[in-house]
Amino acid sequence: MQHAALIPGTSSVLFFEDGAGAKILDTNTGAIANEPAGSNLFCAGQTIMADGRVIVLGGDAAGDPHYGSVATNIYNGGNNSWTPAAAMHAIRWYPTATKLPDGRILSTGGTANGVVQQTPEIYNPATNAWTLLPDSADLPVPYYPFMFVIPDGRVVEAGSFDLGGQPVRVLSFSTLTWTTTDGRVIPAGSATMYRPGKILRAGTPGGPGTAGQVASNAAWTLDMTGSGQLVQTGSMAFPRAWLNLTTLPDGNVLATGGKRDHDLTNANGAAYAAEEWSPATGRWTTLASNAVPRFYHSVAVLLPDGRVLVGGGWGGAGGDDDRQRTYEIFSPPYLFKGARPSIWAAPGSAGYGSAFTIGTPDASRITSVAITAPAGVTHNFDENNRFVPLSFSVVPGGLQVIAPPGPTYAPPGPYMLWIVDGNGVPSVARWISFS
Repeated sequence: MQHAALIPGTSSVLFFEDGAGAKILDTNTGAIANEPAGSNLFCAGQTIMADGRVIVLGGDAAGDPHYGSVATNIYNGGNNSWTPAAAMHAIRWYPTATKLPDGRILSTGGTANGVVQQTPEIYNPATNAWTLLPDSADLPVPYYPFMFVIPDGRVVEAGSFDLGGQPVRVLSFSTLTWTTTDGRVIPAGSATMYRPGKILRAGTPGGPGTAGQVASNAAWTLDMTGSGQLVQTGSMAFPRAWLNLTTLPDGNVLATGGKRDHDLTNANGAAYAAEEWSPATGRWTTLASNAVPRFYHSVAVLLPDGRVLVGGGWGGAGGDDDRQRTYEIFSPPYLFKGARPSIWAAPGSAGYGSAFTIGTPDASRITSVAITAPAGVTHNFDENNRFVPLSFSVVPGGLQVIAPPGPTYAPPGPYMLWIVDGNGVPSVARWISFS
């Protein structure tokens, strides 16, 4: 379970490791169904398309790790089928897939037999074609750049899986060039956009062969609506390499898994306790512990009921025989703070900037409304993550809510819609698409 994507409209998770043996986990029943893909998906990138399908980029060629693949595979959760799409121009192993405001998919990073694939390319679902960007858009990041669309329409690279780290850079689509906003090279193990244009980074990256390195407990924020500079926030209680960051329905951020060093051959130093970061205070709170080590190749997926699935990872021996082929489900503290508000009616779709109504008997006690994007996570980074608060007012029978102002705030596609009460307790999410 080193790759995981929440299937829009459901509580089911698509997951896969090496090979083409993808599976679907129904988190309500625990049932697992086989959904084999058409090629080896090991160390691919993935995100959720505007129509709700999961697009998977690259992977391995003929089971040859490190070499990479040009394959594009698309999974349709509506009919449980895989479809091969047009091949990329570049071979990519460890790429990132980023949905753009116009619904196209940006592919960045990855390697071909150790050679960095610097030139990004864009997939157009309407024409089933990839277009290479010019050399001016080259980005020398080999492994899983942390890419985010920001409110002004640019894309920021806020870190990567690379142990050495990267400066903070933004890509302008008008000039197809990158600009550095913070030239400091500060590695980060995971990142999440906890508000539009605002990113939290924490811990350190790592990989096989880096056992002598130690992890960090440092965390940094990056405000791309402001200075574009990294600013240190409160440190975690535990140093963590290979952690996952997940923005929750209440707008706080959950850190799960990780390890205080980079040694894959033993579980000593594994971080079992989860931690929660508050944007309001910049501080972390230590929470409950998971049952088994979750570090390298682990995932975390926010579910529509507000819980978080945490799965996969290596257990200490460092090889294929010691993978954690299990999952756990974490219930955040907000699920123990009283009765949940409920949504009894909501539209299935809405236009940008439009007003829509949520039917709820709990309107008077709601203090926030937000959407979160369904997860598409691998190697400790959710390539589809996004949290957007929505303005609202109380109306007879419920709430009137204003949709995101445009696709740079919420690229087109499906989202989970949440209402949260004054105790921080979220509803069960309703699915809504924006376009």
